[in-house]
Amino acid sequence: MITDKGKIENIRVLGPLRNKTQIELTKSEARTLGLNLEVRNSGDLANTSGVTIKGPKGSIELKEGVIIADRHIHMTPEDAENYDVKNGQKVSVVVNGKKGGVLSNVTIRVNPRYKLDFHIDTDDANAFLIQNGDLLELVK
Repeated sequence: MITDKGKIENIRVLGPLRNKTQIELTKSEARTLGLNLEVRNSGDLANTSGVTIKGPKGSIELKEGVIIADRHIHMTPEDAENYDVKNGQKVSVVVNGKKGGVLSNVTIRVNPRYKLDFHIDTDDANAFLIQNGDLLELVK
């Protein structure tokens, strides 16, 4: 990814396939590229920043689609019922440990195809020393 102010090499490409290209960056990565990004839900890409994506076979100019992804928890309807939360509800997540704290403004996303999973970026994970498999506490 390239902007007038910087570049990031060796990026990961993840699914699922979307109608529009979406790039999710951390605040640290946005600074590297000189971008002032908003926190957005996946798919909410109108009036966002763009970048140039360069690969081994050429490059494309992405006019918009670069965001900092909203923190969220994927849940099945059964999970949502068990936790007594609703799709779109904002909750907090408590992290214990040496750098514990509270992650606020976490959006609940409910879908029968989802599996219970907490989605945060590497800036958040590193700040709280969170690792895959850690048990965290949901607070309404």
